[in-house]
Amino acid sequence: MQRIAIIAFALLLAHRGHAEPARIDRAIAEDYGIYEAIRVETYDAPNAVGGVRDEVVNVELVERTTVVPARLCVRFGVWWRLMGPRPGGTADVKVVVTVPPAGLRDPSTGTIVHGGEDVRTVRIGDRFLDGYEFSYPWELVPGRWAFEIWQDNRMLGRREFDVVDDGGIDKNDRRNCRARLTS
Repeated sequence: MQRIAIIAFALLLAHRGHAEPARIDRAIAEDYGIYEAIRVETYDAPNAVGGVRDEVVNVELVERTTVVPARLCVRFGVWWRLMGPRPGGTADVKVVVTVPPAGLRDPSTGTIVHGGEDVRTVRIGDRFLDGYEFSYPWELVPGRWAFEIWQDNRMLGRREFDVVDDGGIDKNDRRNCRARLTS
């Protein structure tokens, strides 16, 4: 009888460990700014600002800054490290990007986007990049952009960027950054 109780208790603990998602205490913005990377794949992400999410490799920080020029093919973002009581455990977080109040107007659909979000499964203690690339002229909107990390209803971290018109905005530029493999 005692053996059955021990096995039942062990099964209860194992089940409980899988049922509870790992809690994240805080998100640390370890690095941020303008970066270069090689795009290896693009995924549909309907709730993201541009409707897609890129998988990138060989990421290199070019300049640590919170001031970003509004120019096509410029990439900027934040390298987050999530901290919690179970390093190595995984957790789902919501990554939120907000754009200036005027929003981004996609001329092909007429839709105005004021921000986006994407849910990601991340490993606690590991670094991950949350970034954005100005791929189309209609995305070149100066103002305050922000990247946030949420778990449940708790904002764990926020990093703001000031996107500025440094004279480089050319709404008639027809380069296709989405087709490029590197920036």
